[in-house]
Amino acid sequence: MQATNPMHTTPPKTGTFGLVLLSLFFTLFFAGGVLAIYQNSCRVLRNYDLVRHGIKAHGKVIDYKQTSGKNGRIWPVVRYDTIDGKTVSFESLYHPNYSGYSMGQTVAVLYHQQQPQIAEIDEPERLWGGVIGYYLLGTLFMLVGGVPAWILMKRAMSASGNNVKTTESPDSTTAEQAISSHPPRRLEPEYYQDILQQQLEKAPDSRAAKLLCFLSSHRRSITVVIFVISLAQFAWHSQKLFSDNLNREIPIEYGDEDFAISLPTTWQIRPSDQAEAVPAFGNRNGQLYMLFVASKTERETYLLLEAPGNGSSCNFEHFKSVGWDGMLAEIGQERPVLFSDNAQFKGVLAHRVGYEIAGSYREDAYFTIQPNLWKLSFVVPNDGDVESRVARMREVVATSLRGKK
Repeated sequence: MQATNPMHTTPPKTGTFGLVLLSLFFTLFFAGGVLAIYQNSCRVLRNYDLVRHGIKAHGKVIDYKQTSGKNGRIWPVVRYDTIDGKTVSFESLYHPNYSGYSMGQTVAVLYHQQQPQIAEIDEPERLWGGVIGYYLLGTLFMLVGGVPAWILMKRAMSASGNNVKTTESPDSTTAEQAISSHPPRRLEPEYYQDILQQQLEKAPDSRAAKLLCFLSSHRRSITVVIFVISLAQFAWHSQKLFSDNLNREIPIEYGDEDFAISLPTTWQIRPSDQAEAVPAFGNRNGQLYMLFVASKTERETYLLLEAPGNGSSCNFEHFKSVGWDGMLAEIGQERPVLFSDNAQFKGVLAHRVGYEIAGSYREDAYFTIQPNLWKLSFVVPNDGDVESRVARMREVVATSLRGKK
């Protein structure tokens, strides 16, 4: 009598395939969240680098870009001139649903010295606007996509195993004996682990079989180790990137249309509003200060560039009407003048005046870039060897300030 096959497998149900497709659909949401967080992190690191090491300039809004739709995103296109005289245009990376600027409006710009096309409008909203929102949105997409994708994939694997069923043979006794001696298996990793173990028993000297069996039996531990190594590598690269940005030493550059200021790495840029806390600079509006730097090698030694504007002492019309002698007389009425002269600095004619204020020695260098009057001032402590400090600072001003015409 011919023996019958007591059991055979039936193909998995189509529901398993549907679970896999649905899992892949949610995986797309998870990938979108990862991409959003990555792009937002790139923008944060880019703007952080610009704030710390970027060169200041002025630019004009020449155009607007907008996405389609009634409430489309809007962002300005800005054109500016580098300190080398190159004209560069860039698009702001912050895309709100409003313009914020008028066509032709002058805006402050921060740009990368070696790559001028990397630039942004020097305003907090343009530099940091939407950062937290994009991180929250990316995290939400990762949760909405990742958690269901993981659950559905687990269910699909379980359903695939449960769909392996047995069919009874006409000889029920033989079928029961076969089932008891050969229990049905689920299509799970343990099934393949048993197969590998059998192959290892047949060929105990096979290195490939040993390796596969080891990897299969320690798959969870290996997965954890790989995850920890990947996480550590990501943390190391992130720390290195931030460390490089924090410790990178590049010269300080400030550029306008007609003049430029270059300072060595012994100087450090400070936020302009911190100049208000220096007694020798008075309690003026910090928005008038275009460049505020502090010496890394000498204590309480600062350099400040003051721009024309409302409330500023740089009034070009008043300077034209009274002349330098008239302005010098006005300064002398407020405090005794200790030093004054006229000096030529690489194409820039500067009128200098020095005096004591708030326990420090301050010296202002006025220079005209029509139709504006600018002022570059330095402050040193008025104690000890003040003459040598003043001489060094005059050398710094003489070598850093230059005209472009």
